[in-house]
Amino acid sequence: MTPAADELATTHVTAMGISLAKQTRYLAQYAWVAAGVSIGVSALAVPRFGFVGCAWASFAANLVLTPVDLRKSQKLTPVTYQWKRGLMLAGLTFLGCLASRWLPTGPLPTSLACKRGLCLAFAIALGMMARVRWPGVK
Repeated sequence: MTPAADELATTHVTAMGISLAKQTRYLAQYAWVAAGVSIGVSALAVPRFGFVGCAWASFAANLVLTPVDLRKSQKLTPVTYQWKRGLMLAGLTFLGCLASRWLPTGPLPTSLACKRGLCLAFAIALGMMARVRWPGVK
């Protein structure tokens, strides 16, 4: 479900230009397209994979919605995105998710301490990333 939630978050960013231009009818039209993708993928995936197939259907719908929103947004209200910084953040998030797979699941105090440590390390890494001056990034 995490990939679907991550992809949904990108649609909020990429649809910003549509909202700023007050042309929100496009958001409704594109949502119908995404709903069609979700229904189609659900019809194929849910019988075989159950609720996991439903999560992937949601991911597929948002994977279609993001570039469509971005394209129309950039036509209506061009926004300059810091792609390099965004990719670095996505990579850091991926590494954090990967690291969480190896956290101990033993006694609750140990497990919580490790999870807190990972969250703290992630927050520190985000703070360090914000302070770095990336070449070509304003």
